[in-house]
Amino acid sequence: MKHEWPIETLDAPSPNEIIRILREARAIVAEGWCKGVAEDGQGNHCALGALALAAPRERVIKTIIPILNKALPKSFSFGTIACYNDSLSTTQADILALFDRAIEITNDRR
Repeated sequence: MKHEWPIETLDAPSPNEIIRILREARAIVAEGWCKGVAEDGQGNHCALGALALAAPRERVIKTIIPILNKALPKSFSFGTIACYNDSLSTTQADILALFDRAIEITNDRR
């Protein structure tokens, strides 16, 4: 019997690629951050907008979003990256820390 691999596995990014993308997205947010839109027309990006810019392939994004979800603060009850980014109390430093935690989580998996 021939074993069929899921297509998602064939194109899944390596941990090193995930870390590279997370670092790139973090750098984009560090340059300028916004709420409510992916990109505000002045070069500022929200967390997901930065991720989409750093990782344009949908399958890669689908791999990284669960890692970012795990990195959300336990005290945040809404549970999505977009809601956390757009929360009134969330700051740019909070989003940078979110990417730092996601990088740490990925490093721990290697």
